[in-house]
Amino acid sequence: MKKIFLICTLVVLSFNGFSQTCEEREPTMLTMIGGISAGMIYNTYQLINSVKEGFSNKIYSNNQVEKLMNSQRGMIDYLTKSMDSAIQKNTFIHNDDKEYVNSMVDILMGLFQQATLMIDLSANNNTSNADKYEKQRKSNWDKISNILGFNDDDN
Repeated sequence: MKKIFLICTLVVLSFNGFSQTCEEREPTMLTMIGGISAGMIYNTYQLINSVKEGFSNKIYSNNQVEKLMNSQRGMIDYLTKSMDSAIQKNTFIHNDDKEYVNSMVDILMGLFQQATLMIDLSANNNTSNADKYEKQRKSNWDKISNILGFNDDDN
């Protein structure tokens, strides 16, 4: 009898775990994914700039910079394609979510360009390449700080 009672209790409790509909869970999941993606763009931006500092201080060689930046570009390319696919499939119910993802794609493309310019700079460390890198870095930071709600313009 105790076993039957325990089994029935577990069955009833397990139904409570599935009581939310997809529509009820969606805002929580989108908020979580938004937070993860925001952290990812911030960390990618910081990593690229850390590699630049390492290269400038002769800690990273040209080959090391290229490997590090190509790994970032690969990750960015995958995420951009994934987000673009979700947009093309009309995955998002709310326009705000679609706009957020479009903003993320724009930022990711800028980070891809910054990583590419870092490769160029490490291959040919001249004023022209340094200026292009710095211009892209500032553009990326403006977009990232805006989407994250930062007021700091000096990063």
